[in-house]
Amino acid sequence: MAFSIAVALVSYGHTNAQITSTLTKWASQTRAPDQAFVVANAPLESQEEIEKISTVLSPGTNLGFTGGANLAARMAAEAGATHLLLTNLDVEILSDELLAKLEEAFVSRPDATFVSPAVALWPDTTLVWYRGAHIARPIWVSRHPGINRPFQGPSQGVVRTGYFAGCCALIDLARFNELGGFDESLFMYYDEAELSLRADAKGWHCYLVDQPLLAHEKDGRAFTPNESYWHARNSALLLNRFEHGPRRYLGKLGQWLMAPVQMTRCDSRAARKSYFAGLRGAPRPGVLPSGAKDPG
Repeated sequence: MAFSIAVALVSYGHTNAQITSTLTKWASQTRAPDQAFVVANAPLESQEEIEKISTVLSPGTNLGFTGGANLAARMAAEAGATHLLLTNLDVEILSDELLAKLEEAFVSRPDATFVSPAVALWPDTTLVWYRGAHIARPIWVSRHPGINRPFQGPSQGVVRTGYFAGCCALIDLARFNELGGFDESLFMYYDEAELSLRADAKGWHCYLVDQPLLAHEKDGRAFTPNESYWHARNSALLLNRFEHGPRRYLGKLGQWLMAPVQMTRCDSRAARKSYFAGLRGAPRPGVLPSGAKDPG
């Protein structure tokens, strides 16, 4: 199969220097992307400068991570790409072979639809941020085995996992678009898990390349008010969507019992308030109910 890979960045408030630096790093891979798309969820400092190195997509409003990724996927497919490299701007590439290894995983696993590398924390790249993930059902809590602990044991090679890492994933565009892409009502958080569940139902799966090829500049697992809201709200929303009968009631009870533990990750009183609003399904304090103007 001939691969044509487009890299996509979803930007909100990032500087031109940040965007240029990220695209330059990907362009230096031994297997570089064939084209690049930048979704500007907020106006860029200088769109003309970024247009020299990518196709800029300006929706005119903040579509969130989900809507921005969907827009990039549609445009990349129209431009002839077969695969989309979805990546954050707060990552550090640790190997010149990263993209080549993700591509190889698609060749060796015909049912692969999403492939992510193992992801280390930054700057201490000896620690795990993502080494596969799954959802604990029926409570709909995300689980990242080994997070914040040292990488241990030999590489498992290319292995199935519950859902991919949105900070870096190579995606089969035809299958992604056939699935309808991300659920845009989620805005951000749990979007990868929800999409992966729909893909699994079709026999299209997520794989992990079990090597720390990338690092994520994430300060532990602390939640800002914005992150607190979407994390709690989407967990509750998906529980209601996918669990039924006694499992739904058991899941809801579990979420409320676990709320004090989850809130230890909230970084402020405002974050804890946002978490409770999300768990109740209420609008986030100070934000329009649609979330359309909320920073992604």
